[in-house]
Amino acid sequence: MSFAGDQYPSYADKVITTKGDIVRGNSAGERERYGIGSANQILQISSGEPTWQTLSTASSVLTTQGDILYHNASGLARLGFGTDGDVLTTKGTGADPIWATASAGANTALSNLSSAQLNEGIDINNKALDEIGFCLLKMGGGSALSSGVLTIQQSFALIDTEGSASSDDCDTISQPAGQAGEALVIAKCTHFGRDVVMKDGTGNLYLAGDFSLENVVDTITLIGVSSGAGYYELSRSDNN
Repeated sequence: MSFAGDQYPSYADKVITTKGDIVRGNSAGERERYGIGSANQILQISSGEPTWQTLSTASSVLTTQGDILYHNASGLARLGFGTDGDVLTTKGTGADPIWATASAGANTALSNLSSAQLNEGIDINNKALDEIGFCLLKMGGGSALSSGVLTIQQSFALIDTEGSASSDDCDTISQPAGQAGEALVIAKCTHFGRDVVMKDGTGNLYLAGDFSLENVVDTITLIGVSSGAGYYELSRSDNN
């Protein structure tokens, strides 16, 4: 049996010279040697021919302790660690995440307050009991919201929606006239089916994000500082 033309088995040793070589066709349609690639490279098609391309992996992109791996417009990318206290911030569609300085105030839970802020606003240990006010727990009846405002009469606050609505937002807590000092408040809703959403940073509530009191066993505990200028979340209990 005979073959016409240029048979590959007869000419492979004329092309391949080194372990790992492959044979590919050149622009003239002739066989040529294509040498082995580097570690982590894969064979891909580029400009109409097979080429070795570097494969991006987490280990090849990340270089330093604290790096974060994300996807930019081209592929995997490294975001180096930020400054102490920075928060990871998204910039929206079509933008890369960044490290940014945490904003003060509106989205500040109690755990994020500085020692100076804590000493200024929550100096309970050095106050007499009559100055602590609502820190002495008292049970009481429910209080209905009015335009998002809850006026507390005691530390254990039972909250009802305005007009018995199925859902209502609470963004502000108000102490009764004449009540000064710090206020410890444990809040819960009064009825199933009347959800009360505690809003973070809208009024004078500073929480670790919004929190829904969806049934009578959900609670959120806050402490008010500077005679009710702000109420900061201590804890929450979601028992759905």
